[in-house]
Order: sequence, then C-alpha cells, then structure tokens
Amino acid sequence: MARVCMVGSALRSVALLGLLAVVSPAQTCLVLSQPVIAADGTATMDLSLQSTGKLEPAGLQWTLQYLSSSVTRLTVEDGPKLTEAGKTAVCSGDGSGFTCLAVGANRKTIPNGVIAVLRATLASGATTPAITIKDAMGVAVDGFLIPISPKVLPTTRAFLAPGCRFRLSARSPAYK
Repeated sequence: MARVCMVGSALRSVALLGLLAVVSPAQTCLVLSQPVIAADGTATMDLSLQSTGKLEPAGLQWTLQYLSSSVTRLTVEDGPKLTEAGKTAVCSGDGSGFTCLAVGANRKTIPNGVIAVLRATLASGATTPAITIKDAMGVAVDGFLIPISPKVLPTTRAFLAPGCRFRLSARSPAYK
C-alpha cells in the first residue's frame, strides 16, 4: 500500500538512516477492541493507546488493513484522548486499508486511552470485521521514534503481550 503522507515516510527514512535514535524503555501498544455489531451491520471498535512507560507519543502512525469480503466501508473518528491532546487523525486509503496519522500543531503528548473510534460496514454474509493493524509507530516530543506493538483483541478472549494491559469491556464509557 502506498503511503499517503510524507510525514510517515519521512519518519521511516530518517529512522532507516540511523539519524533518529529508537527509544523503548517499556512497551507501547495500539489495541483494537472487540467489535460491537449494530443491527444495521455496522461494527464499532475502539482503538486505544497503552504505554507502560513514561514516554508517551506526541504523534502516531498506523495502518488498518481489512478484507473486502468482511468490510465494505471503514471510517476513523477522533477518540477522546486524541481530542484531549489537541490532535486529530488524518487517514487515507483504498478498499483494503487506511493509513492514519494522529497529529496536531502542538507539543502535547497523547495520553493512554481511546484515540480513535472505527466504524466498519460489514460485507454481505460477514459476521465480524477482519481488521489488522500494521506499521504502527510513534514519535516523542523530542523526535525519538517510539516502536509500537499492534494488538487486536480476539472475539472470545483478551490477549495482550506482557507490558500491555487493557481492560476488556463492551465499550469505553468515556466515548459514548
């Protein structure tokens, strides 16, 4: 998938050249919640940031990939923690995925919690959206790259890597 924003490509290029140090004192994760399926076939999911260390990102990038056999339309809305940080999610893509940047014209960090709300229209015959997160990364206020582990909660049981804790709930009460 082609990158739609030069900021993300620039982050990768600088990181590949070794000009940008990678800081990872603890694990930082993007966690996609279980879907809540409405009667009209729309699935709603929370995308949450979980950082176990003191280093919170000031900007984020991630790619959402999905199969057209399970999702016909996907939208991404700003979550409460992105709004709190004065950031917005800018996404672009095609029928198989979106690349998103969470950015703002300030030096505020993005706190833990729901950063985006995804709404997926299920394809005919699909019972759940098949969405994966890839190419996730963050950037600290001082320009250091923050590696991010993407996690998608399965529909039956929560599983997260050590260091990434997330309470499984139907929907975040902070965003209704």
